[in-house]
Amino acid sequence: MLFHKNPRRRFIPAWFLWLTLGLIVVGVLAYELRTSALQARLLSSHAARLSYEVGSSPSPRIAFPAMGPFDQRRGYTRLPVFLDNLTARGYAVSRQSAMSPELVRLIGWGVSPPYREPVATGLMIRGADGTFLYDATPADHLFFHRFEDIPPLLVKTLLFMENRELEESSAPRHNPVIEWDRLAKAGLLYAGHKLGLALPIQGGSTLATQLDKVPSFTAGADHFSG
Repeated sequence: MLFHKNPRRRFIPAWFLWLTLGLIVVGVLAYELRTSALQARLLSSHAARLSYEVGSSPSPRIAFPAMGPFDQRRGYTRLPVFLDNLTARGYAVSRQSAMSPELVRLIGWGVSPPYREPVATGLMIRGADGTFLYDATPADHLFFHRFEDIPPLLVKTLLFMENRELEESSAPRHNPVIEWDRLAKAGLLYAGHKLGLALPIQGGSTLATQLDKVPSFTAGADHFSG
């Protein structure tokens, strides 16, 4: 019988595997923070399933917002109360939006639905022939009725002061809602304040979130928020 000596096997050190894995994770995170590529794919895929359709009968599937300064100011959070009061007085719903299950679930989580809010809202009452009997829409107090009416200098000034990254075209899929450096700073300051340190509390909101909170600033607010 012939015997051959097996060559000594070379094992990769565990620390090298962990280091390689860590570098890969850091690289993926850095790429995601700069481009928002994964967020763009996941969020757009989910947003494609968010839909509603106005039907000619009471909706079998609908949800209403429960909080939010914009929704509270314009009465959207009190729509269930308004409907109950009108129904108790003999009124009936003739048209209502039927939402997709994903949209109902999103609203249930407290997320604002993707809806282009009107710049001005108010009570409008029409007669049986369709003529206006009462119109309380304060449209005359708007500064801009269209996004194109806003002077370009004002747009550039706002972007320069609030978020210069929105003007960069190197990452067209970048998520304008989150600024990781500002969010991290706000989180650290908040944690330090809770620990008793003499640190100010700073918010982490972005231009997109501010315009979503105050959409009546201009008709083109949704253009800023992506």
